[in-house]
Amino acid sequence: MGGRAALIFTMFLVLATTACEHEDLRYDDPATPGVEEEKTPVSPSDDHRLTDLLAGEWQGSATMDFIDSDNQWKHNEFDDVRLSFSLPEGNAPWGNGSESDYRDGKRVWKMSFTWEVDSTETITLKYADGRQMTSTKKKYDLDDHTFHAVFDSKDLMETDEYTLKRVTP
Repeated sequence: MGGRAALIFTMFLVLATTACEHEDLRYDDPATPGVEEEKTPVSPSDDHRLTDLLAGEWQGSATMDFIDSDNQWKHNEFDDVRLSFSLPEGNAPWGNGSESDYRDGKRVWKMSFTWEVDSTETITLKYADGRQMTSTKKKYDLDDHTFHAVFDSKDLMETDEYTLKRVTP
């Protein structure tokens, strides 16, 4: 009987944890803190909706945590970050982009990258210096006006978090 009870308990745990997995479709409206509004999830049937949302100019702030050459964790904050995502002709799920980071009004970083969105709606940035950063669907919120994302490096030695607002339509 003890083995059977353990099996039933294990099945209960599996069912309980899988039943709880769902995407929260609410967010706090920045104009009215504490008031939750519905956000519209990107439909998997509309292949180009996500790339259309991503394309354009974005501006905001970022934090970057990474392991330096001395194997120490470092933290950088940028009060003005500008990301640009361009779409090639034909509306492919990839394109070119650039990032410029500013601190106290001075540009301290500028790098170009290519970007792509795969079938799982993961966004990947491949920088000219060889770094590859990805953000899975669970790690970003993207709509017509705001883009908040956490990107992790392929080797997990860097995590970048962006809070951006659209600059161009």
